[in-house]
Amino acid sequence: MKKEIKIKPEVLSALIRASGYDVKDLAKKTKIPINKINEGLLTLAQLKKVSEVLKRPIAAFFSDDVPALKTIPDYRLNREKKLNPEVFLAQRKLEYLIEKMKELGFKSSSLPSFSQELSANELAKKFRHFLGIDLLKK
Repeated sequence: MKKEIKIKPEVLSALIRASGYDVKDLAKKTKIPINKINEGLLTLAQLKKVSEVLKRPIAAFFSDDVPALKTIPDYRLNREKKLNPEVFLAQRKLEYLIEKMKELGFKSSSLPSFSQELSANELAKKFRHFLGIDLLKK
């Protein structure tokens, strides 16, 4: 029997959520039993599969604390369908590139930052105000 590695279930769960998956999706994609994922008992081969699917380095799974991972604001009107995991990956890549640009000395955008708690309508209204445009009224 292959030796299993104990991963903190809370850390594993946070990494799964932050990658846009749920445990069922991950189990189906990796062919690992859900109970093994929930318990955090994985062989090295299984951990590599999970790492590849979630697009995370293996080292991320060995954190002692639950990592503080950003969530993606969802401005869609139709929220019944969950966001695709590729959206989560694109967001992480974007944040990485922004950090690299800052390191290279690029100036930040002249656009103001808006609270992520704003509704889509409130965000649109504030952005139109910033641009100095109004909605056309019939």
